[in-house]
Amino acid sequence: RYSENSTRLIWVVSRWLVLLSQHFERRLKIEPNVDPTHAMIMSLETKCSADPRTTIPSIEEMAKEVNMSPSYFRLNFKKIFFTSPHRHFLLKKLQKSVELLLETDLSLAEIAQQVGFQDPSGISRLFRREFGMTPFEFRSRMHDESPKNRFWLD
Repeated sequence: RYSENSTRLIWVVSRWLVLLSQHFERRLKIEPNVDPTHAMIMSLETKCSADPRTTIPSIEEMAKEVNMSPSYFRLNFKKIFFTSPHRHFLLKKLQKSVELLLETDLSLAEIAQQVGFQDPSGISRLFRREFGMTPFEFRSRMHDESPKNRFWLD
C-alpha cells in the first residue's frame, strides 16, 4: 500500500484530471453571426483536435488558416480556452495519454505514437512536469489504488 501522502497525491491528480476533462468538455455557445472570430477559432480547434496523432500546428499556421495575425489569434484563443494554443493542444494529448494508460496495456512507445509524440521521452517529460511522476508510475498507482480514488473515471 501507499502512504497517506501517495494516496493524497493520487487524489490530487485525479481531481486535476476531472478539472481538465471539464475544461475540454466545456463549449462556449457562440452564434457565428454574433462573433465570427470565435466561431472560426472554435472550428479550427475542433479540426486540430480531431486526431491526437497530428503535430501541434504553430501559432502562425493556425492564424493563417483563420486569416488573422498571430497576436490577434493568440489573444482570441486565450479568451475562449483560457490558455495558449500550444498548451491547450498539449493538454489534449495528455488527456488522451491518460486514457490510454488507464484503459490499455500499451507500451509507452505505442502510446506516444498514438498521441503524436516522436518518442516516449517527450510524453515522459510532460507527465513529470504535470504530475510529478512518470507515466508508468501513474499507471501503477492508479491501478493499485482502490476504485474510490478513481472516481473521475466513472
